[in-house]
Amino acid sequence: MIRLSMSLFGAIVAAAVVLPMSGCSGPKGLTLEQRIELLPVENAEWRRIGYRWDWKVAPPLGAEERPVRTVVSDSLLLTQTSRGEITAFATSSGEQIWSTNLANPLTRYTGISVGEERVVVTSQAEVFGLDADTGELLLRQAFDSLVNTPPVVLGDVVVVGSNDGELYGHFLATGFKAWGHAINGVFEEQPVLIDGIVGAVNNRGQIVFVDPVSFRQTAQGSIFDGPGAPLGSGNGLLFVPSLDQSLWAFNPRERTSVWRYATPDPILEPAVYHNGVVYCAFREAGMTALDADTGEVLWENADQRGRVVGTRNGKLLAWDNGRLSVIDPQRGVVIDSITVPNVLSIDTDRFEDGNLYLTSNEGVVARFQPTS
Repeated sequence: MIRLSMSLFGAIVAAAVVLPMSGCSGPKGLTLEQRIELLPVENAEWRRIGYRWDWKVAPPLGAEERPVRTVVSDSLLLTQTSRGEITAFATSSGEQIWSTNLANPLTRYTGISVGEERVVVTSQAEVFGLDADTGELLLRQAFDSLVNTPPVVLGDVVVVGSNDGELYGHFLATGFKAWGHAINGVFEEQPVLIDGIVGAVNNRGQIVFVDPVSFRQTAQGSIFDGPGAPLGSGNGLLFVPSLDQSLWAFNPRERTSVWRYATPDPILEPAVYHNGVVYCAFREAGMTALDADTGEVLWENADQRGRVVGTRNGKLLAWDNGRLSVIDPQRGVVIDSITVPNVLSIDTDRFEDGNLYLTSNEGVVARFQPTS
């Protein structure tokens, strides 16, 4: 393992790579320097929307690998490749802390959850616990059945959705299933937490809510098809962007929906809640703001697509196909936008005025801090 530091674009770039002594061949035969340069930074544009570039890191990535996920917390940035390599960086500096590969390259991982002291990693068949500071393997346990979804970690209980239609909690203290509720279908989207209740929707549109303390169902419901994008929650409600051409809101203690907003097309963008409003992009109407309590449309912007990723100075930040837009949350008007090319995903450590982390198609991650 070789740790490199280099200066690019007038700032420090922290990069961790696996290199033979003769050189490096990354994705598509690119060198490390080429990978970094393919995530350009236009400082003037970022300053215009209230951010400044802090650092870039290039996790190890072989010629046949691709970036799979980026997960951030206040202190830790984790990246994972298609061959399972997990690399941890300090968010404050971009310094690599540790790197590990937990199983064989063919293992299908489903998600990562970062806690203050422990990182939980799930694959289809197993759950792993890692020391957040060192990457040391603390536990490795088999799931009761094949898992499809990223985990929701509640203390020592890991809540997942299975391939055979069961939402269940795995107890890390014993290594066994603590509870389970089976319905007819396959879970594909990550369960969400709604005021202490776990909610999940399978690919047939069957909805289940479970109290993870009592292990009892609080309600079941159904819609006409499965989710077309990740589920949302807020204001005591579950929000389901569905392939049945509707955005749904459910109370976790009621069988019937609180409201339904019908559209002409399947919904393929996530529903994001903030301050009493749900934001979701529809194919015809574009980015739409709905009252979370009633489903009433507050505004529509047919020229804006994508998803809301956070806020900056009270304005919405929406990411869509290479552009990051600043939107007035009251009117839906785009105030400003910048071009952000070659970006696979954008993550933030907190929704309001958080740091932004851009992951490129070549696995390079850049951090941007809010300016004062």
